[in-house]
Amino acid sequence: MLTLGTQRDLVFDYLCHSAFTETARAFVRDSAVKHIDADGDEMMSAEALGHSDLLAETMDDNLAQAEVRREIRVNILSGRVDDAISLLRTHFPDVLNPDANAYTTAQTPEAKTAFKYIPSTSVDPTHLHLNLNILGFIESARTVPLLYHHPGTRVSLSPPPLPSMPLNKERASDDKECSEQQLILLHKAQKLYCQAGSLPKADDRALYLKELSQVTALLAYTDPENSIMATYLSQERREAVADQIEGAILCRTGQEAISRIELASRDTTVIWAELNERNHHLPPPQKWPVGIRPPVHFAPVPRQEASTLGGDGAGSTKTAPDSSGSQAAPPFDLTEFLDSK
Repeated sequence: MLTLGTQRDLVFDYLCHSAFTETARAFVRDSAVKHIDADGDEMMSAEALGHSDLLAETMDDNLAQAEVRREIRVNILSGRVDDAISLLRTHFPDVLNPDANAYTTAQTPEAKTAFKYIPSTSVDPTHLHLNLNILGFIESARTVPLLYHHPGTRVSLSPPPLPSMPLNKERASDDKECSEQQLILLHKAQKLYCQAGSLPKADDRALYLKELSQVTALLAYTDPENSIMATYLSQERREAVADQIEGAILCRTGQEAISRIELASRDTTVIWAELNERNHHLPPPQKWPVGIRPPVHFAPVPRQEASTLGGDGAGSTKTAPDSSGSQAAPPFDLTEFLDSK
C-alpha cells in the first residue's frame, strides 16, 4: 500500500521526468502537508514550525535539469539543431563525448541490485552526434518552414507580412540564394559522409551510409516538401531524434529512461498477465494482509453463480472460486485501474 509521501514522490517524479516544471512546482506547493490549528485555520509554513519538506527542498535542483532537457527537446522539435547541440555541450557534455563511458548508473543500493531499464535506442555519442547532424542537414534542405509550438505557448494567428520586392529582383535574388544554399548543403553532405565513414564498426558504417544515400537525395529536388522524399521532412523525424537525445541525457545523468510510475505500471501489467496466463489462484480476501489489496478488479464470484459462467467459463475473464474461496488472478487493466480511483 502506497503512503501519502510515496504517492507524492511518484507524482513529482513523473512531472519532473516529463519536464512539466511549472506543474511540478504547483503540485509540490499545493500538496504540502497543511498544519491546522484548533480553530481549523492554517498555521505558519512547515519551515517556520520546524518541519522539513524534503521534496520542496530538493525541488529546484531536480527541476533545473528538467528545464534544460525541455529546452533541448523544444529546440530539436523546432528544427534548431545547432542550438540543441550547444546546450548539450554546455550542460550534458558526456552525451556527445565519444570518450565518455557507456552510461552512468544511479549510485543507490536499490539501483545496484535492480534491473536497469535503459533506452531502446542507441546512447552511443558517435551515433547521437551523427543523427543530430543528419537532422541539421534535413532542416537546411527545407524550402517551407515547419513550425512547432510547444504546448502552452501562445500562437499568433496572423504572421507578419513579408517585405515586397520587384519581381525581376526577387527572381535574381532567389537564384543566387538557391545556388549558395546548394553549396552549403553539398558541403554538409560531404561532412556527413566523412563522419559516417569514420565510424569504428563496419555494420554502423554500412547502416549510416545507406541512410545518407537516401537523405542526401533531398539535393535533387527544388521543392522537397512535395517530393517522394517528404517523409524525411516530417515532424515525426524530429520527434524520433528528440526522444533519442532525451533518453541519452537521462542515461548519462543516472536517471531511469522512463518515470517510476510508468515502470511500475509496466511491471504490474506483465506480472498479472503472467499470473492469469498460468491460472494462478490468489488466496481468499479474508487471508490478505491488513491494508493490502491487488491492483486489479477482484470480485470473487459466489459459488452459486458458478453455473452461469457456462461450462468451463470460456469467453469470460471471471473464474469461480474453488473450495478454499480462492480465485484465479485476473489480468491488470491500467484504464480500469485509473477509472476506479
